[in-house]
Amino acid sequence: TRLLAGQVLMRMKDVQAAQTEWASIEPDSPFYREAQVRAAWSLKEAGDLDGAEALFTELSAADPKDIGLTVERARLLWQKDDTAGALKLMEAYQAAYGDADFGWETWFTVAVLYQAAGDWDKAKAAAQKGLTLQPDSSELLNLLGYGLIERKENVAEGMVMIRKALEKTPRSGAIMDSLGWGYYQQGQYAE
Repeated sequence: TRLLAGQVLMRMKDVQAAQTEWASIEPDSPFYREAQVRAAWSLKEAGDLDGAEALFTELSAADPKDIGLTVERARLLWQKDDTAGALKLMEAYQAAYGDADFGWETWFTVAVLYQAAGDWDKAKAAAQKGLTLQPDSSELLNLLGYGLIERKENVAEGMVMIRKALEKTPRSGAIMDSLGWGYYQQGQYAE
């Protein structure tokens, strides 16, 4: 009930009341971890990136093998303009536990981080690994397709990926932008 009450309070934009509700769940409760995760997400949503990072770090210390917590921490670092710190965190996780637990969303996050750091080869490799798990991911298709087009590495293949992404997510402005850029790169200005 307290988990749900916190969610309702968040929808009502009462972050403090939601935090109070989740904080009332005792550490020995089977719902404690979930309450803490929701509290961290709500802090992130409210723009308290430092508070969210601190809570996700605490949760991750208690369960270091939880890839979801590590990814959330990396995304927070990236949002705080610490791409190097985010990559270091993801690389440390991989070194310690491997990447068997990585889903396509994790590979997408890794690809975005490498792309932001200017390492296209690693970004491309991460995106390709993600696509082996979710071949129809519009996010991965757009990232990889745009990268191929932007670098004129393989514009035709990039355009195929972008079109496939747009079929999956036809209202995405980001994907539409990538398609337009691909046409521009090919000199198809009317398109």
